Amino acid sequence: MSQPQKTFDDMLQDNALDPAEFATIQYVVESFFEMEKKEAEMLDAMKKNESTKTSTGGDSKTKKAE
Repeated sequence: MSQPQKTFDDMLQDNALDPAEFATIQYVVESFFEMEKKEAEMLDAMKKNESTKTSTGGDSKTKKAE
């Protein structure tokens, strides 16, 4: 009654994704990392902007208003 022991490779083959599923997961993961990269770039830009404001004593809008 006992079935032969499955190897790890057999289990991988049994649970293999079809190409469409794999492509969808790959797209989602790549999109996530692109968003993370853009977010990091925006945060860096904001930090640079803040450091510029601090060193000049205010932003350009404030200076124009005065």
